[in-house]
Amino acid sequence: TEFALEQNRQAWRDVLENADGTALAAFREWYLSNDHIRHRGHGCAFSTLATEAPRRGVDTQAEFANAIEKSLDLLSNFDPMTRARSLKMICTLVGALTLARDVGDNPLKSEIVAAVTDKEPN
Repeated sequence: TEFALEQNRQAWRDVLENADGTALAAFREWYLSNDHIRHRGHGCAFSTLATEAPRRGVDTQAEFANAIEKSLDLLSNFDPMTRARSLKMICTLVGALTLARDVGDNPLKSEIVAAVTDKEPN
């Protein structure tokens, strides 16, 4: 779990550092892209492993908490937003990714993504 969460943060860092234009907008676009939604094995560890943390106990939950703290710090390096706003962004994106994956190819998937990105559904 710790390795997957670290890889997750590295992927986020790569996207943020290599963004054209606004880093957070590019990150949001990448995070809710069809490729990221489809590829669970190479996608967000928060979304993929979230339901497992409570089952695995306090050590895994501590790893998750630590990874979220590091992700908050990472986001703050690219935008001087408040901690609450950074946490809201993570929760919103992870929730949207999880639900978009859960509905599969249902048209609701594009509505979920559109609700978070403020784009029209496909």
